[in-house]
Amino acid sequence: MEKDQGILSAAALKMPVITNTIIKRLQKAALADLSQVRQDMRRRGMKVYEERKTRLGRGS
Repeated sequence: MEKDQGILSAAALKMPVITNTIIKRLQKAALADLSQVRQDMRRRGMKVYEERKTRLGRGS
């Protein structure tokens, strides 16, 4: 979203303030959702492990 905000800020929009406000609200809502999901996962004892691709294939 930050990339989109930068692109839209550089564009000649009629209402850049409204566009920036909407993007900031979307970012805030997405962060709140992610935070809630993480809390729920911790409460339920769920863990997520990062998977990395190596030269030999996938591993954790």
